[in-house]
Amino acid sequence: MIWEPTTMGAALRAATARAGDQTFVVEADGQERRYSFQDFDGMVDDLARGLIGLGLKRGDLLALWMTNRPEWVLVWLAAARIGVALAPINTRYKTEEAAYIIGQSEAKALIAMDRFWGIDYLAMIEEMRPSLPDLKTVVIWGAEAPPGMMALEALIAEGAISSVDLAAAETVVTPDDPLIIVYTSGTTGQPKGAVHSHVTLRNAQNLCRAMHIEPGDVVLGHMPFYHVAGAIAGLQPALLQAGTLVTMAEWNPAHALAVIARERVNILGGIPTHFIDLIDQKRVDPVDTSCLKSAWIGGADVSPTVASAAYDVLGLDALMAVYGMTETSACTTLARFEDPLEVTCDNRGLPIGDYEVQVVDVETHKPLPPGKDGEVCVRGHIVMLGYYRDADATAAAIDADGWFKTGDLGRF
Repeated sequence: MIWEPTTMGAALRAATARAGDQTFVVEADGQERRYSFQDFDGMVDDLARGLIGLGLKRGDLLALWMTNRPEWVLVWLAAARIGVALAPINTRYKTEEAAYIIGQSEAKALIAMDRFWGIDYLAMIEEMRPSLPDLKTVVIWGAEAPPGMMALEALIAEGAISSVDLAAAETVVTPDDPLIIVYTSGTTGQPKGAVHSHVTLRNAQNLCRAMHIEPGDVVLGHMPFYHVAGAIAGLQPALLQAGTLVTMAEWNPAHALAVIARERVNILGGIPTHFIDLIDQKRVDPVDTSCLKSAWIGGADVSPTVASAAYDVLGLDALMAVYGMTETSACTTLARFEDPLEVTCDNRGLPIGDYEVQVVDVETHKPLPPGKDGEVCVRGHIVMLGYYRDADATAAAIDADGWFKTGDLGRF
């Protein structure tokens, strides 16, 4: 595949032109709603008009606090269509953590669900709102909007912006514009916002090629969309290949296995625990998972027992070890489709696109030869634009030659 610079909004237009009547998004939970590309593209236009009506424009930030569901996809694509960058919030965050991200990102609007996992998001929003002067609008999904907020359905319905104005807003968006700010976990201080542009689609395209993701393939969207693993390694490949994205709001092994069988899922990814759960569940409930083709696995070591069962029990054609991080668009290296399981169990992989990876001495920062352990550094299109409003952290992470210092040890 040759990379042709594009944007998320244009990618949806292209997929709709190719596969308008085909299913784009399926909700695996609750009502099991289904949307074709044609229908979803129209919904994106309607919400984009609503966002413009709120005063949002290219370069602004929109915060999103919601579990994986069709509305998450809708909001991201609508914002991207008009050049508004998304700042998604971890759905397990509480008031202080969420308020930090909304404040640090200078988000002008927040779209949030009302509650989930017993968490009252509305109450937390009410508590934090007085401390967020940049936050002008709060939009709620899942409940009647309280005074001072509005419902997502109303925002979509009230989008009175003309098609001409929408087209004008869409036309000025470029691939290099900020698309999403993904906040790190903050284990060594406050979370940092890694800014990624629409060029993340380039790494998603690389992932499609490496994993043999083909037009029309069905992708399981259970990894959190607020993380690069869900947004870039899950949602974007489905969009680029005009495939089907099956959204799951929370992980439940029995439900996940049933969804894989029912929706004929071809592609998934996850940490080893996800695969252990699916393997154990299938031994109890031997449904047909012959539809599965390839999966990436990362986040922890993969045992030979788990890798073997992924092939023998789940029926995967390929289980591919991934190494990546928030700052490098989810996937830095990936095992090859045809590699034996020993490669995945050894956490080995290769760059999947035209970017650079090197291993350097931690003291001298000089490149090391094969077989020598050192710090993994990455340069090229998969690297973030920088940390949002944090020039010092950006300068510490990316050197003058453009090399991002991962802080991880590795070897060739």
